[in-house]
Amino acid sequence: MSKRVGLVIFSVLTLIGAFLPIASGGNFYVNISHLKGLSYLLYAIPLILLVLSVVNIYKDVKHIKIWFISTSLLGLLILLYSTVVGINTVNYVIQETLAFEKRTREFKKQFEEE
Repeated sequence: MSKRVGLVIFSVLTLIGAFLPIASGGNFYVNISHLKGLSYLLYAIPLILLVLSVVNIYKDVKHIKIWFISTSLLGLLILLYSTVVGINTVNYVIQETLAFEKRTREFKKQFEEE
C-alpha cells in the first residue's frame, strides 16, 4: 500500500511542478503558457499519472510500472525540449531588451550633441 501512496505523492508533486517557471533570467521567466504547443502536454501528463496512481489504489492496474515509467519518460523528454525552448526564449527577450536600450541611449546621445 505504501508504494501506491508514494505514486500518488509523486504525481501530485509533478502536477505542482507543472506550474513553476521552466526558465528564467534576470527579471524574465518563461512558463508553459508562454511556450504553447507541445509544452501544454506538461499539464496533461501529471494528471494522467495522478489518475493512474489513484485508480491503482482502488483497483489493481496491470503493468502499472510500465505505464508509469513510460508516461514519466515521455514527460521528461517533453520537459527537456520545453526547457531548451524556454532558455532560447529568455535569451531572445534579454537580447532584444538590451538592443532596445542601446538604441535608446544612442538616440538620446544624438539629441544631446545637437
